[in-house]
Amino acid sequence: MKCSGFSDRGLKRDGNEDSFFMGKNIFLVSDGMGGHDRGEVASEIIIETLKEEIKNFENIIVDENTQKQRIKKLLNDSIIKSRDNIKEFVKTNNLSS
Repeated sequence: MKCSGFSDRGLKRDGNEDSFFMGKNIFLVSDGMGGHDRGEVASEIIIETLKEEIKNFENIIVDENTQKQRIKKLLNDSIIKSRDNIKEFVKTNNLSS
């Protein structure tokens, strides 16, 4: 399968806050918060955290319920870690949440 990705800031924003990643068997998209302060940083933190947390995801074959449950838990845990990493960034950089 061939794929490509492109994100556009649109007509209303000065910058683009979206981030994405395309792996062998996974596509990640993090939509920015539409002009919120440091939305592009939050979007990038999410993608980088998910990439790190699910780097073995591509080796998981989804053909049995137990494997599907492993993937679901892995993604859920990765999203929670992304949220925690954003909170840490906000705290470290003295930003309001």
